Parts: sequence; structure tokens; C-alpha cells
Amino acid sequence: MREDRRVNRAKRSKSRAGSNGRGRRKGADPGRTVQPRPTSVRAGGSGRTSAPPSSGFRHRVERLSYPLLVRLHQLPRWVVTGGFIVLLVAGLMAPKPWGPLCLAVVVILMAWLSYLAWPEGDRTRRMLRLVALGLGAGAIVLRVLE
Repeated sequence: MREDRRVNRAKRSKSRAGSNGRGRRKGADPGRTVQPRPTSVRAGGSGRTSAPPSSGFRHRVERLSYPLLVRLHQLPRWVVTGGFIVLLVAGLMAPKPWGPLCLAVVVILMAWLSYLAWPEGDRTRRMLRLVALGLGAGAIVLRVLE
């Protein structure tokens, strides 16, 4: 068993040695890059391989969220990140009626995205999402009580 692992490691290191890290092999045409192999897709055609097909309430939420997610994905990355940061800072710094409201919007967005991403990832990612939501809810409570 150990010998098989050693042989596999040696084969992998030899195959990696032929690449210069930029997608081109030594001695290959300099204008041609090596394309990654396509990943396998289930028969359903959804492209997801780790989560089973959804049903019921989750399916409705995913169906209704799809157009919003497409719009968010079409925006430049800095707009989405900047908007999130502006809402977070405004929630922490703005006066009482507006601060908790901005924080609530941030927590609601985080909860929505966490719900959609819940089937993906492992326990560590799920726990981090729950901790982030808990911290956000705690920040809202502290802002309301101050």
C-alpha cells in the first residue's frame, strides 16, 4: 500500500515537472496554452455534482433568487464588495435609526447567500457562515440597545 502511494507521488511530481506553471509545457508552441479538462456533469445538466437536486421551499427560493444572483454576478466585483462594505460601515457608524437598519440589510443578505450556499462546502464553511450571522445579529442588538 505504501509503495503504491510512493509510485503515485513520483508519477504526479514527474507530470508536474513538465509544466512551467503558466499553462504551457516546455518545448510546446509558445502561442498555444494547455486547456483544462472539462469536469464531468451529472445527467441532470445542472453542473452541480456535490448537492442533490432541491425540492420544495428550497427550490422556490433558488428559482426566485436566480435572476437576482445573475444581476449581482454581472456587476463589477468592486461594486458588490464596495456596497457591502459601505453598508457595513454605515451600520456601525450611522446614528440610531439608520445604523441598525443598514446592519440588518447586511445580515439579511448574508443569511440569504448562506441559505443558498448551505448544501455546498463542508462543516467548517457552514460553521463560519453561522458565526458570521451570529456576529451580525449581535451587532444589530448592540446598536439597538445603545
